[in-house]
Amino acid sequence: MEEQKLIGIGVRGLTVVKVKGLGRHANFFSRDWLSEEAKLEIVAHEDRVDAITRAIMEAAHTGDPGDGIVTVLPVSSFHRIRTRSEALPEDA
Repeated sequence: MEEQKLIGIGVRGLTVVKVKGLGRHANFFSRDWLSEEAKLEIVAHEDRVDAITRAIMEAAHTGDPGDGIVTVLPVSSFHRIRTRSEALPEDA
């Protein structure tokens, strides 16, 4: 399983969301132009981003159009609702 690669490099949790999108390779002959894809969300320390990005690209790469993209966004804070306190991603 590909998620085992992420666990193997220290990812303790992730969110997977079913999404619909339209990219460069839209199928305009389809009834619904939007393709169904999966979106992964992982919160990690900045020093882990390169390793996680490489693992995702290795797992998802087919060489075909539409393989997807990896977007890295900064997270300004991370809060645990249960304790009403700021937390670190590894505390999740």
